Amino acid sequence: GAQSQSAAAMADKGKPPTDLSALFAGKGKKKPKAMNLNADKPPEPEKPKLRSELIASGELVEEEGWERILRGEKDLMKSCGLVLKEVEADGACLFRAFADQITGNVDEHTAIRERCVDFMEANRADFEP
Repeated sequence: GAQSQSAAAMADKGKPPTDLSALFAGKGKKKPKAMNLNADKPPEPEKPKLRSELIASGELVEEEGWERILRGEKDLMKSCGLVLKEVEADGACLFRAFADQITGNVDEHTAIRERCVDFMEANRADFEP
């Protein structure tokens, strides 16, 4: 039996198969090889932490953007021998700042304001549109 089957198979080798089942008749099914498709992938980069996570973990001190900028400006001014003075935030703050720079006394803001108004009234045409 075994010799006659192998002899018949050898005799049929030169002939084309008659159909698909004849083409694959002597072949067993191959089992697919297990593959790890992630093996060649590089590791994913670490995701950056959210600002809230950095603050919660203590890696970042919570500070508003304007506070950070102001601190930088103060440092720059200090390196030039200048200081930023706080002025009471009221309706007269501009004139308090002028009084501090002109006389060295913020309490003289009323006199400075009156002088500014007098100047603007005397030179009205320069200030009108």
